[in-house]
Amino acid sequence: GYHSSDFEFMTTNDNRNIGLGFELEVEIRRGFDKMDYAETIYNNVNGIHLEDDCSLNNGFEIITNPMSIEYFEEEFVAEIDTIVEEMAGAYNYDHNSAGFHVHVTKETPEQTQNLACLVEYFKEELTEISDREEGQLKRWAAFYTNGIEKAEFDNAIFNKIKDEIS
Repeated sequence: GYHSSDFEFMTTNDNRNIGLGFELEVEIRRGFDKMDYAETIYNNVNGIHLEDDCSLNNGFEIITNPMSIEYFEEEFVAEIDTIVEEMAGAYNYDHNSAGFHVHVTKETPEQTQNLACLVEYFKEELTEISDREEGQLKRWAAFYTNGIEKAEFDNAIFNKIKDEIS
């Protein structure tokens, strides 16, 4: 299970100030065995855990170990290429429940606040690429600044967001 897995913080140095991890939910097309693909991914990609996900019909979730940004840039980028190559022939692009999540450490509140401000600022673009409807966004990824257009952003709004997430 996700909560019982032994996760290890991956780093190329001792920098643990900020880390990130990914969850990628993949849905496999009909006629393909998800266990075959899960086994292939597990055997060919380093630093991951695989889990069942109840939102998927014929898929699984790929969860990375938490990692430093340096580790991601120097080591893990190649693993993403492997995942994409292995899944290319069987991924179900027509399924609407697969997704991608990025988790960021909470040890640095200022960086977390800045990230939240960026997400708020680019909410229109992120909404478009998320392919979610308004009701889904309110349930799974509500914005702090609903109704505020990009042109209206100023320091007062950023400070309000920072105060709310503190």
